Amino acid sequence: MKVPLEVSPGNTLAAAVSFRGTKVTVQVRNETTGASFTKTLTMANPDISSAEWIAEAPSVETRFGIETLPLTDFGTVQFTNALATSTAQVTGTISSSGWQEEKLTLVSTGSGDGRFASFVAPAAAVPSSLARSGKTFSVTWRQLSTQGAPGPPASF
Repeated sequence: MKVPLEVSPGNTLAAAVSFRGTKVTVQVRNETTGASFTKTLTMANPDISSAEWIAEAPSVETRFGIETLPLTDFGTVQFTNALATSTAQVTGTISSSGWQEEKLTLVSTGSGDGRFASFVAPAAAVPSSLARSGKTFSVTWRQLSTQGAPGPPASF
């Protein structure tokens, strides 16, 4: 889904995803500018089995189809007040005992089939440890050697 919301470096964003039956509502607000975007999608069987907080490479639609762009140097992104509500309407932090948390590192190899990937060096989006509150962490861009990732993904 393309989100028509202008974002500049240093902006603070807030996002929420909610569902009711077959309707899923996505809300994104640029807290810095006040601009917002809301879209409700209808799907036959929405997958509501997980909640995710993600810093990832964007994609672009070209005449050849949708391609993932190389991971750009975004510095460090802070995730704060990360909460989820279960289907039983229990709200908790990432580290709440009601679910399992998993920390993953995104690796952009800088090679592959895409027309853009071959022009950049390998990079990764590396998450920090989860703060004691269970609802705050950061993701930092790192350039990799041509040998690959900064280590295997780990669980919190």
